[in-house]
Amino acid sequence: MLLTAVLIPAIEGGFVALNPETDTTTHGESVSEAIGNLREATELYLEEFPLEETGQALRTTFEVAAPCLDFRASRDQRLCAQYEGSDSRSHDSEEVTSSCGGDRLVA
Repeated sequence: MLLTAVLIPAIEGGFVALNPETDTTTHGESVSEAIGNLREATELYLEEFPLEETGQALRTTFEVAAPCLDFRASRDQRLCAQYEGSDSRSHDSEEVTSSCGGDRLVA
């Protein structure tokens, strides 16, 4: 059975892995570990709750407006600043000013 794996970088490092057909979720330090853990979790789920095969999932993306978040760790500051496309980020300072309405990311 071919299922879908969605991998999302975790703020604390590694990846969160989700199978939307069964709603099983797990994590791993690498992509391969996250997928392996997801495979195991999904197989265990399917032993108890068999799924009817309905065909391949349709996958797409969409964009929404999102406010800038106040992250507490410098790694998270860099990720948010990069995501927002800010050129005014500083890795040496205690604060990072992002491009999302001048909000500040404070360490």
